[in-house]
Amino acid sequence: MGFIKNIKDIYDNLLVAYKYDDYNQMIRENNKVLDETILYFYDDNGNIQKQEVYNFTTAKNLSKIAPKNVVHYEYADKKCTDK
Repeated sequence: MGFIKNIKDIYDNLLVAYKYDDYNQMIRENNKVLDETILYFYDDNGNIQKQEVYNFTTAKNLSKIAPKNVVHYEYADKKCTDK
């Protein structure tokens, strides 16, 4: 697939790295520019449900790190599976 995996500066320094799941949904963004790592969570229909924002880290397991912000997404039609 043609998804963006990395963004580098003109000196080839990694600025942003993206990770996708098997459904091609972005699940993680390591963003050195914003000094943040963002995790994305989806429901079974592919709708984004939550976003957790952490201080920048490349750690794989964030379960012992508290996010600095959590964003929850709600949809007007709760019965909607996908539109």
